[in-house]
Amino acid sequence: MMTTGRYNAGNWTRVEASRYFDRKKKLEKGVLKVGDEIRDGAPTHPAGRDTIPDMSETRYFIGGLPPGVPPLQRNLHPFLGCMSELQIAQEGYNPLKGQFWGVQPSCSNNPLTVAGFYGNGYLELPSQTLKKKANFGFVFSTRRHDALLMLSTFEGLGSYLEDKEEVTNLVEQEERKLSYYSVSLRRGQVDVRLNGGRGEVRLASVGPDLADAAAHSVSVSKLGRRLELRVDDHLEATALLPAEGGAPVRAPGPQGGLYFGGLPPHFNTTGRTFSAVPFVGTIKDAIFNDMILGFNDAVAFKEVTIGRYGPDGHEGGENGSGDGEGCRKVASYNLEPGAVKLGDTPGSHVRINLRKRSLLHKNFTLQLQFRTFHPNGLLFITVGGKGKQPHYLMVGLRNGRVHVALKAKRKADISAHVVVNDGIWHKMVLEKQGRHLVLRVDSTDPEKVKTAKRTNVGSLLYVGGLPTSGVNLPEALLNRLEGFKGCIRGLVLNNKEEDLVGDKAVAVGVGQCFPHIEPGSYFPGDAYAIYKNKFNIGSFLELELELRTSELNGVLLSVSEPDGYPALSLELEGGSVLLSGDMGDRRPFQVRQPFPTKAAACDNKWHRVQAAFFDDRLTLRVDGGTGHSYWLADNGHLTQATTNSPLYIGGIPEGSTSGTLQSRENFKGCLRNVIINGERRDWTDMAALQNILLSSCPLVSN
Repeated sequence: MMTTGRYNAGNWTRVEASRYFDRKKKLEKGVLKVGDEIRDGAPTHPAGRDTIPDMSETRYFIGGLPPGVPPLQRNLHPFLGCMSELQIAQEGYNPLKGQFWGVQPSCSNNPLTVAGFYGNGYLELPSQTLKKKANFGFVFSTRRHDALLMLSTFEGLGSYLEDKEEVTNLVEQEERKLSYYSVSLRRGQVDVRLNGGRGEVRLASVGPDLADAAAHSVSVSKLGRRLELRVDDHLEATALLPAEGGAPVRAPGPQGGLYFGGLPPHFNTTGRTFSAVPFVGTIKDAIFNDMILGFNDAVAFKEVTIGRYGPDGHEGGENGSGDGEGCRKVASYNLEPGAVKLGDTPGSHVRINLRKRSLLHKNFTLQLQFRTFHPNGLLFITVGGKGKQPHYLMVGLRNGRVHVALKAKRKADISAHVVVNDGIWHKMVLEKQGRHLVLRVDSTDPEKVKTAKRTNVGSLLYVGGLPTSGVNLPEALLNRLEGFKGCIRGLVLNNKEEDLVGDKAVAVGVGQCFPHIEPGSYFPGDAYAIYKNKFNIGSFLELELELRTSELNGVLLSVSEPDGYPALSLELEGGSVLLSGDMGDRRPFQVRQPFPTKAAACDNKWHRVQAAFFDDRLTLRVDGGTGHSYWLADNGHLTQATTNSPLYIGGIPEGSTSGTLQSRENFKGCLRNVIINGERRDWTDMAALQNILLSSCPLVSN
């Protein structure tokens, strides 16, 4: 039995659980009462009266389990909060009468100053205006290099702005709308942005990588126009607000507007933050103007563990012993219902036959949601007519912004200002009313353009791309169109949902979507890419990539001639990175670089691997360490190799030569930032791809 309501809002709630035996039906029943909710139920397989255990002499554990008692369920955390009026079997019970661990005799009013974030939620607090003399700061720990830590904004509080009676000056009202300040992680460094309504100022740290799971403090101080950024008590940057910018950087106040760790769906952050990627880790000890903020005073929150540490943060505690033993196994990933993944294969698209040909001729409303990391791609297009100049309606991404092109008697183009290739879901609404075409993206102001009153587009709607042939469009336009690489869901036309995965839709080369992703491409264990069909090792080679996996073994790179030599390979082998080669003299060699612990290789966190072959020396590094080297000439090897075979990434196909690989086990996990001889090549520019989920590395939460 489970309630439908949520009761973790910090309010007192009465809970009553009882059971009884229905003698007439000979059925054991249970009743759960929480607040005003009542739920009842019975076991799937009815229990006889004789099989019901006697609970009169049972030991009861309240709020958690003592040390040494194994939990009944995995990830069952101890209760954090207050209890009173406890009754068991209709008798009052004092929880401090017997044995207890970590229980306080009274309900403390002290603020909860720590919160755990798992990449799928946010915490909203009352916001704080930064006056002439102000400061704020907090402590965070994470392994994410790019993420949103904090944002203060008026976005989403439009009604609040309209209701403020004292804001009568239009200039002042506009300044309020433009006021914001944010803190993000950018490639492991702190990125701070502030705007008092008269221009943005940015400050950034330049010290060591902060995405190391250690606790780091961030503080920003404001004295008039002067701003200072400190990280771990070290002055990192200073800046001045624009002239006349010593005025306050305003915030909404008690209504909310101060977000930690993430944002609500469809929230527009254009220009306000470096990153909108949800945070994974711990944020604690937030201070504004020398006053501690209590996270339990939240205006709203979702998927945040208030009062507890998040992943990659505090070791031990409720998350386990923290001994790091074993791989962080992922049994399976959840999937996003109703969403389709496009762009993993050439010609990927969904074709929908509209109910009526005239649906898009005059007035209509069409909306959909999309998610991508790529700046360009076709969201949908419909084409009409058989002439040389057919009418068409096309919506896609151009340089990260939604762009609409309508070709009718007169051509109309609209572009939204918001950049949307950030890997989170965005909502687009396109509406035609009379001679006006209106585009809305998320909650930004609409863009409008005049157009023809009537169009002659067709009844076939292509979503995410086009088939390889059979579409009547000018050749120049077809050559420019790029298929969408990402996920699309929620297609609605004139208030009627169009199913992208149902019987009426014809899907070609599409897959399923993970709920939350980060940059990187996912290899499910049967995938590989061919970097180049004819690759030569030569006498110089540089390899670099980032990997994330929960496995100890897997092919990373491999090239081999048909006879098995010359060959060179890079792989995970028993929790170490192994660089193996045979320069053609049939004398294989290896360079092995272990991780700090065996389990670190499979902790499902990002690791950077660098391998170089230069001047007869092979070097292998992991996570920027000192690395291991091997001199070919000193060990009697040839110092160069000539190959003319495919260079495989992430695995090798059936029937191919394994060369110097210790195992043919394909890599399972995520890869990104693959650089070979100084060239960072996009996956779509590879010679071939097999079963790779491009730009779709699934996020994992504890």
